Amino acid sequence: MATLDLVHSKLAASQKIFETLNDEHDALEMNHLVEHHFIAAQLEKLKEIIEMAEFLGYGSTRIEVGDDPKIGMYYYCDILSRIPILGEDYDVFVVPARESLIMLCMAEIFESEYDGWGTKVIKKEAQQFSASNAETSTHEK
Repeated sequence: MATLDLVHSKLAASQKIFETLNDEHDALEMNHLVEHHFIAAQLEKLKEIIEMAEFLGYGSTRIEVGDDPKIGMYYYCDILSRIPILGEDYDVFVVPARESLIMLCMAEIFESEYDGWGTKVIKKEAQQFSASNAETSTHEK
């Protein structure tokens, strides 16, 4: 079960991403492709997460297989959304923080791990041109 400490930890990590994006002069009001990272020991758990995410209007990547000497084989995928980091009605980064909590709940329901989220920096000066030419990665650790 998600504890309050875990919720605070995920929100603190989201705050760090926001600060990094802001420091990089990101166009926070533009839509960003946000990747929410999930890991599970059982393939079926990720399939259930993807099914729920798609029902809620999110996209997903395909499920990949990893292998770690300490924990053995595991599965991972990303749930995708396209959102502004700063919503038009907000002075703070409410939208990704809210999504992060939704993802944390899905991980708890489907017995998997939510490993946070990441996105690419979209430089403000790139708004006039092609945003994809000015992207760099920023991910939660």
